[in-house]
Amino acid sequence: MNDRLKIPKRDKGKYEYIRCSKCDRFVYDNCNLTDKKVSTCKFLHRHRFMLRYYVPNSSNKYIVKTFDTRDYNKFKQLAKEFLDSFEGSKFYQTNGIQNPNDIVKAIANTPSNNKIRIAKNVEPIINLSFKSLLLRYVDFLNGINIPSHKYKPKEQKTIKGYIMSIKLFKTALKSENIDISDMLITDIGDKEVGYFHNFLTDSINENGDSKFSPRTYNNKMADNRAFFNYIKDNLGINITNPFEDVRKKYVKRKNYTIDLIDFEQLINSISKKNGVYEQNDRNKVYTRNHYRSWLKDAYKLALFTGERRDGIVLMKWSFVNMSERIITLPNYKVNRIKDINKDRLIPITIDLFNLLTKMGASKYEGSEEFVISPEHKNRTTVREWISKSFTHYWLMNNFNPEISFRHLRKTYVTLIYSQFGDKTKAVTDQNVDTILEYYLNKKTIVSQAKNLSLYDLEERRKLL
Repeated sequence: MNDRLKIPKRDKGKYEYIRCSKCDRFVYDNCNLTDKKVSTCKFLHRHRFMLRYYVPNSSNKYIVKTFDTRDYNKFKQLAKEFLDSFEGSKFYQTNGIQNPNDIVKAIANTPSNNKIRIAKNVEPIINLSFKSLLLRYVDFLNGINIPSHKYKPKEQKTIKGYIMSIKLFKTALKSENIDISDMLITDIGDKEVGYFHNFLTDSINENGDSKFSPRTYNNKMADNRAFFNYIKDNLGINITNPFEDVRKKYVKRKNYTIDLIDFEQLINSISKKNGVYEQNDRNKVYTRNHYRSWLKDAYKLALFTGERRDGIVLMKWSFVNMSERIITLPNYKVNRIKDINKDRLIPITIDLFNLLTKMGASKYEGSEEFVISPEHKNRTTVREWISKSFTHYWLMNNFNPEISFRHLRKTYVTLIYSQFGDKTKAVTDQNVDTILEYYLNKKTIVSQAKNLSLYDLEERRKLL
């Protein structure tokens, strides 16, 4: 009875929710009362499956019906039967309805009306307290009551990051004996942001190092700025965003690249024996294994294409054209951020051609099989394996601990830039300014000039 209710992400219908009758809120990963994982909630028995269905042409009225069953499949069946009971009635006839409220009355008079209530989605008087507005913001981030054409889906990991930043602001003010939970949002200004600035700047770890790096400082300030912009722009509340004038801290870019000799050493060190290790967690020792038979191919594919994790994990053989020597791959990051559908063209270099041939291009080219680990359907898991295993084997070789899997892409961009210069944009699908600031190891490029002769360059230019 006290098990957590769950709606599988793959099966979730657009009208299906879980609601807690204790806090009268939708249920997410964290409890609204304790902010801990929902599985620790003391009121799991008060969670209910709920159907929330919009009544067409009814001035934003919704049918809200809860179900007693704690079995998701049973809930899905009952919800479908409930909606099907109105098929053919005015409920589905969105055209030519003279009085949509008749639908609402008809539904309210059904025999099961004890389980149904009508919720009119009128604009309420907005509670301007910090706590109330934060709850509304959580709903907004999760797409609750947001028209589908306006909602931009976000990963739960991203949403958690936003909320943690805002709650850190609240924690910072608590250290100054200020509880902003019930403060009006209009009363939060420069003084409170100043306290937050001091909290982020002055907090130190046990070893004396700063607890929050300049990059983290900028991110925390940006997340809170977004929260206040939501209040101002989406809710139409006339406030001045106190985070608007916060100056970014300088972040020193360390655009490391990976020496190809070190990369070969990394590849040679990947073995099952080197992948197994013991991890101590809560006084228990667990055996972990970072080895996967396809890791070498995955890392070479990342180096030879300059792709991010998503590009490697989601690459299919149907994207590969060996005869034209081109891979046409969706630009997953840009498409997700800008909500567009843009492709990136990756040249199949000699190294990449040989790798794909070894991996079975002649057999799989044109198929919908994933290039890397096709037997695993959960691509998120494959993505995590790639980056964590890279870190494990890289540190095992006593290489620079600041380098991670993403630096394979920086290495690719740096090498391509050394050949193509500003034309690199056509290969990496990035602005040149972005390449120079975030990817390019300028030291590597400059060091290559030591063996150049301006006279030789002039002769090469004449031959072009």
